[in-house]
Amino acid sequence: MPMMVAPLASGSSGNSYYIQCAEGAVLVDAGLSGRKVVDNIIAAGGDPALVRGIVVTHDHHDHVAGAGILQRKHGWRLWMTAGTRDAAAKKLGNVRVETVQPGSGLKAAGFDIQLVGTPHDGEEPVMVSLERGGRRCGIFTDLGHV
Repeated sequence: MPMMVAPLASGSSGNSYYIQCAEGAVLVDAGLSGRKVVDNIIAAGGDPALVRGIVVTHDHHDHVAGAGILQRKHGWRLWMTAGTRDAAAKKLGNVRVETVQPGSGLKAAGFDIQLVGTPHDGEEPVMVSLERGGRRCGIFTDLGHV
């Protein structure tokens, strides 16, 4: 399996994307309840046990709502910028966040993940590009302008 991409939710009521390969899976955003995120992963044919972490693109509720509970319940890593972490602190609760910089990258679950800053009105928002085996998936939401 080179890469499976499944949108779990998209819109003002919640945003979340599940991306899986043979080594594991990551989420981009978790803007639904923790239970709904897990249910939607299963409904999409994914496996919550494969999730290694969540990249949170920005601090708005429809992108971060379930991230804190998922980290506490499943131990999934949380990656976000310092600005997003600080702005979303009350929504996240007591969690461990690994901060990343716009323009930086990380490796997780078999993916090379790049984070690119966006002009959206959140605090230090990013868009996400995931690459594996020469295939790339970009999650670009709430960019701020055309």
